[in-house]
Amino acid sequence: MSGSVCFSYAGYYRQPDPVPEHRHCGTELVYVVRGSCVNSIEGQLHPCRAGDICLIPAEARHAQLENSGDLHTQYVVFNDSGRERKLFPQVIHAAEDRLIRHWFGDITTLFGGNAVSDADLLLELLWRRIRQLAASAVRLHAWHPALVQALRYLNGHYREPVSVRELAGAAGVSATYLNRLFRETFSMSPARCLAEIRMQHARQLLMNRYYQIAQVARLAGYDDPDYFCRRFKEIHGVTPLTYRRYPSRYSDSGESRKHLFIVADQELDSE
Repeated sequence: MSGSVCFSYAGYYRQPDPVPEHRHCGTELVYVVRGSCVNSIEGQLHPCRAGDICLIPAEARHAQLENSGDLHTQYVVFNDSGRERKLFPQVIHAAEDRLIRHWFGDITTLFGGNAVSDADLLLELLWRRIRQLAASAVRLHAWHPALVQALRYLNGHYREPVSVRELAGAAGVSATYLNRLFRETFSMSPARCLAEIRMQHARQLLMNRYYQIAQVARLAGYDDPDYFCRRFKEIHGVTPLTYRRYPSRYSDSGESRKHLFIVADQELDSE
């Protein structure tokens, strides 16, 4: 962890009443759990629906309008001393990402229980994940549409057993053609790609001691913790516990596979 993210506070909003214009000294992330709303940021309207994250830069004047009757949002405010480029308001579509959904809730719970140091650690993971997933979306336009659809499906169903036939159906192509696309683009089969996506989730979960190894295995899509540990060592050369103890030593093992994550439709940063 770089330690550049400094947690301020978190909470939730469950009312249809609009939120008057205000501003924060830190960056705010608003996650729409249920319902819909429109965030007005410096006069520009940003419609949001369930699964969206609205990024509100520090000091930006903003209000929450047109809230649906079932609106439920969770928000986190923080400062990031490591930012070198200015952040711009935008909406990031993350409905398929289960970790993001859980982490927003966990951070709010930790803050409510005065476990600020744990909330700070989890926020670092959340912010890194949002930036990583959004950055990977830059490659979407260069890939075959069927490949993009297949990756979206894998990212949304990585905890489930997914056959090539099922994946090909979701992508709208034959299983043979999909296999060829994966091997030509990523030099791996769809099954191997699913394993890589699961391991990417596992690596991020291991960075937080809040989760036990059995929990990491389950959240990464493995019902059997022993099998998960064997697969993790096959792919990374070390056990999950060793990776957790020395993450910086083995962090490069997953760098080349970050592009397999697809959640957001925009870049998080603008020049």
